Amino acid sequence: NSNIHEGSDLDFYRVNLPAGFNYSIQARMHDAWDSGDGKTYTVDGLFSISTNGGSTWTEAYDDIMDGPVTINNGGTVYFQAAPYFVGETGSYLLDITITRGTSSTEEPQELRNFKIYPNPVADQAYLDTDSYHGMINEILLVDQDGRKHQLNTSRIGNLITLPLGNHPVGMYYLHITTDHGTIIRKINKI
Repeated sequence: NSNIHEGSDLDFYRVNLPAGFNYSIQARMHDAWDSGDGKTYTVDGLFSISTNGGSTWTEAYDDIMDGPVTINNGGTVYFQAAPYFVGETGSYLLDITITRGTSSTEEPQELRNFKIYPNPVADQAYLDTDSYHGMINEILLVDQDGRKHQLNTSRIGNLITLPLGNHPVGMYYLHITTDHGTIIRKINKI
């Protein structure tokens, strides 16, 4: 829940969406005029969205968006909430639903042959780079909440060890940054 404390108050929200995926965003304002969640709010409000740092904003939505906003390859999205009537104050809830879609970029041909095994993995997995002759700059483990975890990898010939034993069970994404671009692979920790 949020509050508009002064009649000239504008509330801003910033959402950072990691690169590598496409996103669909749908938002709804629960307010005094139309509370879709059954709770009581005390201000009638509007909201708008910016996908370019606040340079331009969508039309002002009164409660429900016409359809979702799509963000390709991540980025920062801003939301602005304001009272419907100038000078009004009170409470509202801006409910934002973000759905992460598929990978946003086609992999370069040089990166399509990376193999990760075993998958699912209990303790340690291996990244086989036998068919790749470029440079690997970084390997980052990203959990489903978007938190990044460094891995203490080591290399033995064409195999890079991926120690996952200290990480909780769940689905992760390996972000492998190379001199030909970045690829993302799912890995399931059991």
